Amino acid sequence: MASFNVNQVIKKVAEAPKTRRSAEAAQRREFNIQKSIMLQDFDNHPVTQELKNYNNNPDAGSNFTNRGNLFSFFGFPAGSDPTNIIGKILNNNTSIQFNNKVITKTKIRFNFKISFPIEQIRAATPLPFSTRSWVSAIEKGLSNFSHYVFSSKFEKSNKSRSKRGIQSKTVRLGGSMKPISYLTEIFNNFKNSFR
Repeated sequence: MASFNVNQVIKKVAEAPKTRRSAEAAQRREFNIQKSIMLQDFDNHPVTQELKNYNNNPDAGSNFTNRGNLFSFFGFPAGSDPTNIIGKILNNNTSIQFNNKVITKTKIRFNFKISFPIEQIRAATPLPFSTRSWVSAIEKGLSNFSHYVFSSKFEKSNKSRSKRGIQSKTVRLGGSMKPISYLTEIFNNFKNSFR
């Protein structure tokens, strides 16, 4: 009866280039599926939807503030789409690459590293009046909401980029904007889909 060393067989299989190529191909297929779902989650997220729909209905209320809306509060220029750059970065810079392999007595495990471009997104999303990222501001909350004035009377005003909102130096209306889980939620769902 022929005999063989199981550990040597597993090691030989693990070191074969074809094994890694097969593992990478399978993982990349799964990655592409989950990436498509992640991009849909981004498009369908209430924050994305509210910002994208502003130009169609600038007087619409918000799910996140007690008056006005996110677009006019942040002071984005009317006609712009601040979420467009995020979608492009997510699509072009979310990636997967081989990290390492672990060989045990009974199995071979290939590990892959997924890169989510959160720092690139933060750098590409400055507030119109600051270098701070509006994505970070949404997730951490904002303290100057009490100075935010919302009105359709600003439609023809040069003082309002959004044509609906301004920041007043004197008026204090109260209210607040609580932190909103935005890209953090999307990334966590994406990451957890591989477990």
